[in-house]
Amino acid sequence: MKGTLRHAYCIIAHDNPRRLALLVSLLDDGRNDIFVLIDGRSSMDSFKEAVVECRHSRVLFMDNPPKIYWGDYSMVKAILMMLQWVREYGDYGRYHLLSGADLPIKTQDFIHRFCDELHPGEQLLQISDDPSDREDLERKMSVRNLFSHYARREGHGIIGRYAGHWLWRLSRDVQLKFKLRKRVPDGIFKSEVWWSLTKDAVCCLLDSEQWIRRTFSHAVCADELFVASALMKEKGRFRFYDGGGGRLIDWERGEPYVWQESDFDELAQSECLFARKFPADISADFITRVIGSHKKADGMP
Repeated sequence: MKGTLRHAYCIIAHDNPRRLALLVSLLDDGRNDIFVLIDGRSSMDSFKEAVVECRHSRVLFMDNPPKIYWGDYSMVKAILMMLQWVREYGDYGRYHLLSGADLPIKTQDFIHRFCDELHPGEQLLQISDDPSDREDLERKMSVRNLFSHYARREGHGIIGRYAGHWLWRLSRDVQLKFKLRKRVPDGIFKSEVWWSLTKDAVCCLLDSEQWIRRTFSHAVCADELFVASALMKEKGRFRFYDGGGGRLIDWERGEPYVWQESDFDELAQSECLFARKFPADISADFITRVIGSHKKADGMP
Protein backbone atom coordinates (compact mmCIF):
# COMPACT_ATOMS: atom_id res chain seq x y z
CA MET A 1 0.00 0.00 0.00
CA LYS A 2 1.27 3.44 -0.92
CA GLY A 3 3.08 5.24 1.87
CA THR A 4 3.28 2.29 4.27
CA LEU A 5 6.62 0.70 3.34
CA ARG A 6 9.94 1.73 4.81
CA HIS A 7 12.78 3.33 2.88
CA ALA A 8 16.17 1.69 2.48
CA TYR A 9 19.15 4.05 2.31
CA CYS A 10 22.04 2.29 0.57
CA ILE A 11 25.33 4.13 1.11
CA ILE A 12 28.64 3.35 -0.59
CA ALA A 13 31.60 5.14 1.02
CA HIS A 14 35.37 4.92 0.88
CA ASP A 15 36.68 7.86 2.89
CA ASN A 16 35.92 10.42 5.60
CA PRO A 17 34.14 8.60 8.45
CA ARG A 18 33.06 11.94 9.95
CA ARG A 19 31.09 12.93 6.86
CA LEU A 20 29.47 9.49 6.75
CA ALA A 21 28.47 9.89 10.40
CA LEU A 22 26.81 13.22 9.53
CA LEU A 23 24.95 11.63 6.62
CA VAL A 24 23.68 8.76 8.78
CA SER A 25 22.55 11.17 11.51
CA LEU A 26 20.50 13.13 8.97
CA LEU A 27 18.81 9.94 7.74
CA ASP A 28 17.99 8.71 11.25
CA ASP A 29 14.23 8.21 11.17
CA GLY A 30 11.92 5.41 12.28
CA ARG A 31 10.75 4.92 8.69
CA ASN A 32 14.28 4.23 7.38
CA ASP A 33 16.83 1.46 7.51
CA ILE A 34 20.39 2.42 6.62
CA PHE A 35 22.77 0.02 4.86
CA VAL A 36 26.45 0.88 4.50
CA LEU A 37 29.02 -0.65 2.17
CA ILE A 38 32.57 0.51 2.87
CA ASP A 39 34.95 -0.01 -0.05
CA GLY A 40 36.97 -3.13 0.74
CA ARG A 41 40.17 -1.13 0.20
CA SER A 42 39.33 1.04 3.24
CA SER A 43 39.39 0.17 6.93
CA MET A 44 35.85 -0.36 8.18
CA ASP A 45 36.71 0.07 11.88
CA SER A 46 37.08 3.85 11.68
CA PHE A 47 33.67 4.17 10.01
CA LYS A 48 31.96 1.98 12.60
CA GLU A 49 33.54 4.01 15.39
CA ALA A 50 32.38 7.30 13.83
CA VAL A 51 28.79 6.22 13.23
CA VAL A 52 27.24 6.25 16.68
CA GLU A 53 24.10 4.22 17.24
CA CYS A 54 21.02 5.88 15.74
CA ARG A 55 17.98 6.59 17.87
CA HIS A 56 15.40 5.52 15.28
CA SER A 57 16.94 3.76 12.27
CA ARG A 58 18.68 0.44 12.05
CA VAL A 59 22.23 0.86 10.68
CA LEU A 60 23.94 -2.16 9.15
CA PHE A 61 27.44 -2.50 7.68
CA MET A 62 28.10 -5.09 4.98
CA ASP A 63 30.47 -7.84 6.10
CA ASN A 64 33.42 -8.58 3.78
CA PRO A 65 32.62 -5.77 1.31
CA PRO A 66 34.19 -5.90 -2.16
CA LYS A 67 37.04 -3.71 -3.34
CA ILE A 68 35.89 -0.97 -5.70
CA TYR A 69 37.99 0.68 -8.42
CA TRP A 70 37.13 3.80 -10.37
CA GLY A 71 35.74 3.15 -13.86
CA ASP A 72 35.72 -0.60 -13.27
CA TYR A 73 32.89 -3.13 -13.28
CA SER A 74 33.59 -3.68 -9.57
CA MET A 75 31.29 -0.72 -8.83
CA VAL A 76 28.39 -2.42 -10.64
CA LYS A 77 29.05 -5.65 -8.74
CA ALA A 78 29.11 -3.72 -5.45
CA ILE A 79 25.77 -2.02 -6.19
CA LEU A 80 24.12 -5.31 -7.13
CA MET A 81 25.56 -7.03 -4.05
CA MET A 82 24.16 -4.27 -1.88
CA LEU A 83 20.72 -4.44 -3.47
CA GLN A 84 20.61 -8.22 -3.05
CA TRP A 85 21.61 -7.85 0.61
CA VAL A 86 18.99 -5.19 1.26
CA ARG A 87 16.23 -7.09 -0.54
CA GLU A 88 16.94 -10.19 1.53
CA TYR A 89 16.91 -8.14 4.74
CA GLY A 90 13.47 -6.58 4.40
CA ASP A 91 10.64 -5.17 2.31
CA TYR A 92 11.10 -1.54 1.24
CA GLY A 93 9.04 0.85 -0.82
CA ARG A 94 11.96 2.96 -1.97
CA TYR A 95 15.69 2.29 -2.31
CA HIS A 96 17.96 5.38 -2.24
CA LEU A 97 21.53 4.91 -3.46
CA LEU A 98 23.88 7.53 -1.99
CA SER A 99 27.61 8.00 -1.83
CA GLY A 100 29.38 8.92 1.35
CA ALA A 101 29.83 12.44 -0.06
CA ASP A 102 26.06 13.06 -0.46
CA LEU A 103 23.75 14.72 2.04
CA PRO A 104 19.99 15.27 2.18
CA ILE A 105 18.81 18.86 1.78
CA LYS A 106 15.20 18.13 2.70
CA THR A 107 13.62 16.72 5.87
CA GLN A 108 12.72 13.06 6.06
CA ASP A 109 9.07 14.07 6.32
CA PHE A 110 9.39 15.88 3.00
CA ILE A 111 11.28 13.01 1.32
CA HIS A 112 8.75 10.40 2.43
CA ARG A 113 5.81 12.58 1.45
CA PHE A 114 7.39 13.34 -1.93
CA CYS A 115 7.95 9.64 -2.67
CA ASP A 116 4.43 8.75 -1.49
CA GLU A 117 2.99 11.22 -3.98
CA LEU A 118 4.88 9.78 -6.94
CA HIS A 119 3.17 7.33 -9.27
CA PRO A 120 3.72 3.80 -7.83
CA GLY A 121 6.04 2.87 -10.71
CA GLU A 122 7.87 6.19 -10.96
CA GLN A 123 11.66 6.20 -10.59
CA LEU A 124 13.98 9.04 -9.56
CA LEU A 125 16.72 8.51 -12.13
CA GLN A 126 18.40 11.22 -14.20
CA ILE A 127 18.67 9.70 -17.69
CA SER A 128 20.82 11.71 -20.08
CA ASP A 129 19.44 13.00 -23.38
CA ASP A 130 22.68 14.71 -24.44
CA PRO A 131 23.29 14.38 -28.22
CA SER A 132 26.97 13.68 -27.51
CA ASP A 133 26.10 10.51 -25.59
CA ARG A 134 26.68 8.26 -28.62
CA GLU A 135 30.28 9.40 -28.81
CA ASP A 136 30.67 8.83 -25.07
CA LEU A 137 29.16 5.35 -25.36
CA GLU A 138 31.66 4.52 -28.11
CA ARG A 139 34.48 5.58 -25.80
CA LYS A 140 33.10 3.57 -22.89
CA MET A 141 32.03 0.37 -24.67
CA SER A 142 33.73 -0.09 -28.05
CA VAL A 143 37.01 -1.37 -26.58
CA ARG A 144 37.46 -3.83 -23.74
CA ASN A 145 38.40 -2.14 -20.48
CA LEU A 146 41.19 -4.56 -19.52
CA PHE A 147 43.45 -4.04 -16.46
CA SER A 148 40.88 -1.46 -15.34
CA HIS A 149 41.88 -1.76 -11.66
CA TYR A 150 44.94 0.25 -12.61
CA ALA A 151 43.21 3.01 -14.59
CA ARG A 152 43.74 5.71 -11.95
CA ARG A 153 47.04 4.56 -10.44
CA GLU A 154 45.35 3.95 -7.08
CA GLY A 155 46.91 1.53 -4.58
CA HIS A 156 48.81 -1.57 -5.79
CA GLY A 157 52.16 -0.20 -4.62
CA ILE A 158 54.53 1.92 -6.68
CA ILE A 159 55.22 -0.78 -9.30
CA GLY A 160 51.57 -1.77 -9.64
CA ARG A 161 50.43 1.83 -9.98
CA TYR A 162 52.69 2.61 -12.91
CA ALA A 163 53.18 -0.78 -14.58
CA GLY A 164 49.49 -1.59 -14.24
CA HIS A 165 48.43 1.80 -15.58
CA TRP A 166 50.81 1.34 -18.53
CA LEU A 167 49.20 -2.05 -19.29
CA TRP A 168 45.74 -0.50 -19.13
CA ARG A 169 46.70 2.25 -21.59
CA LEU A 170 48.58 -0.19 -23.84
CA SER A 171 45.62 -2.58 -24.06
CA ARG A 172 43.33 0.26 -25.17
CA ASP A 173 45.86 1.63 -27.67
CA VAL A 174 46.41 -1.81 -29.25
CA GLN A 175 42.66 -2.36 -29.66
CA LEU A 176 42.26 1.05 -31.29
CA LYS A 177 45.31 0.64 -33.55
CA PHE A 178 44.21 -2.74 -34.89
CA LYS A 179 40.55 -1.72 -35.09
CA LEU A 180 39.45 -4.32 -32.55
CA ARG A 181 36.39 -2.29 -31.64
CA LYS A 182 33.14 -3.87 -30.51
CA ARG A 183 29.83 -2.67 -31.84
CA VAL A 184 27.93 -0.74 -29.18
CA PRO A 185 24.54 -2.44 -28.94
CA ASP A 186 21.32 -0.54 -29.35
CA GLY A 187 19.26 0.31 -26.29
CA ILE A 188 22.14 1.55 -24.13
CA PHE A 189 21.39 4.60 -22.02
CA LYS A 190 23.45 6.77 -19.72
CA SER A 191 22.31 8.06 -16.33
CA GLU A 192 23.56 9.42 -13.04
CA VAL A 193 24.96 6.73 -10.75
CA TRP A 194 22.90 7.82 -7.72
CA TRP A 195 19.13 7.33 -7.68
CA SER A 196 15.94 6.44 -5.77
CA LEU A 197 14.16 3.38 -7.17
CA THR A 198 11.09 1.35 -6.30
CA LYS A 199 11.22 -2.27 -5.20
CA ASP A 200 10.01 -3.38 -8.64
CA ALA A 201 12.89 -1.56 -10.34
CA VAL A 202 15.43 -3.04 -7.92
CA CYS A 203 14.05 -6.53 -8.57
CA CYS A 204 14.37 -5.86 -12.31
CA LEU A 205 18.05 -4.99 -11.89
CA LEU A 206 18.74 -8.10 -9.84
CA ASP A 207 16.83 -10.31 -12.30
CA SER A 208 18.88 -8.76 -15.13
CA GLU A 209 22.25 -9.47 -13.52
CA GLN A 210 23.44 -11.93 -16.18
CA TRP A 211 22.49 -9.56 -19.02
CA ILE A 212 24.19 -6.70 -17.18
CA ARG A 213 27.40 -8.72 -16.77
CA ARG A 214 27.44 -9.83 -20.43
CA THR A 215 26.79 -6.32 -21.68
CA PHE A 216 28.88 -4.15 -19.37
CA SER A 217 31.63 -6.22 -17.72
CA HIS A 218 34.33 -4.67 -19.96
CA ALA A 219 32.84 -1.17 -20.24
CA VAL A 220 34.39 1.96 -18.74
CA CYS A 221 32.19 3.50 -16.02
CA ALA A 222 29.52 0.83 -16.43
CA ASP A 223 27.85 2.19 -13.29
CA GLU A 224 26.65 5.10 -15.48
CA LEU A 225 25.08 2.72 -18.00
CA PHE A 226 23.60 -0.42 -16.51
CA VAL A 227 20.67 0.96 -14.49
CA ALA A 228 18.99 3.06 -17.18
CA SER A 229 19.70 0.42 -19.85
CA ALA A 230 18.22 -2.45 -17.82
CA LEU A 231 15.10 -0.48 -16.87
CA MET A 232 14.52 1.00 -20.33
CA LYS A 233 14.78 -2.51 -21.79
CA GLU A 234 11.50 -3.27 -19.99
CA LYS A 235 9.50 -1.06 -22.34
CA GLY A 236 6.60 0.65 -20.62
CA ARG A 237 7.13 -1.08 -17.27
CA PHE A 238 8.65 1.93 -15.52
CA ARG A 239 8.00 5.64 -15.44
CA PHE A 240 10.68 8.25 -14.77
CA TYR A 241 10.12 11.43 -12.81
CA ASP A 242 10.25 14.50 -15.05
CA GLY A 243 12.45 16.31 -12.53
CA GLY A 244 15.24 13.75 -12.86
CA GLY A 245 16.92 11.88 -10.04
CA GLY A 246 16.15 14.22 -7.16
CA ARG A 247 19.85 15.05 -6.79
CA LEU A 248 21.44 18.49 -7.03
CA ILE A 249 24.68 17.81 -8.93
CA ASP A 250 26.63 20.54 -10.73
CA TRP A 251 28.80 19.26 -13.60
CA GLU A 252 29.39 22.76 -14.98
CA ARG A 253 31.73 23.94 -12.20
CA GLY A 254 33.44 20.64 -11.35
CA GLU A 255 33.50 16.86 -11.77
CA PRO A 256 31.21 17.29 -9.96
CA TYR A 257 31.34 20.62 -8.14
CA VAL A 258 31.88 20.41 -4.36
CA TRP A 259 29.23 22.45 -2.56
CA GLN A 260 30.49 25.11 -0.17
CA GLU A 261 28.86 27.03 2.64
CA SER A 262 28.80 30.06 0.33
CA ASP A 263 26.25 28.13 -1.77
CA PHE A 264 23.61 28.29 0.96
CA ASP A 265 20.99 30.10 -1.15
CA GLU A 266 21.28 27.67 -4.08
CA LEU A 267 21.02 24.65 -1.80
CA ALA A 268 18.16 26.17 0.18
CA GLN A 269 16.17 27.04 -2.94
CA SER A 270 16.66 23.71 -4.71
CA GLU A 271 13.71 21.40 -5.25
CA CYS A 272 16.00 18.34 -5.05
CA LEU A 273 15.99 15.87 -2.17
CA PHE A 274 19.76 15.35 -1.94
CA ALA A 275 22.89 17.18 -3.04
CA ARG A 276 26.23 15.81 -4.22
CA LYS A 277 28.93 16.31 -3.26
CA PHE A 278 30.11 17.95 -0.04
CA PRO A 279 33.62 18.56 1.32
CA ALA A 280 35.02 16.45 4.12
CA ASP A 281 34.80 19.31 6.61
CA ILE A 282 31.20 20.39 5.93
CA SER A 283 29.64 21.51 9.19
CA ALA A 284 26.58 19.84 10.66
CA ASP A 285 25.24 23.26 11.58
CA PHE A 286 25.36 24.44 7.96
CA ILE A 287 23.49 21.47 6.49
CA THR A 288 20.99 21.61 9.35
CA ARG A 289 20.29 25.25 8.44
CA VAL A 290 19.80 24.25 4.78
CA ILE A 291 17.30 21.55 5.77
CA GLY A 292 15.70 23.94 8.25
CA SER A 293 15.11 26.52 5.53
CA HIS A 294 13.12 23.95 3.53
CA LYS A 295 11.23 22.95 6.65
CA LYS A 296 10.20 26.56 7.23
CA ALA A 297 9.21 27.01 3.59
CA ASP A 298 6.99 23.93 3.82
CA GLY A 299 5.25 25.37 6.86
CA MET A 300 6.44 22.51 9.06
CA PRO A 301 7.01 22.99 12.83
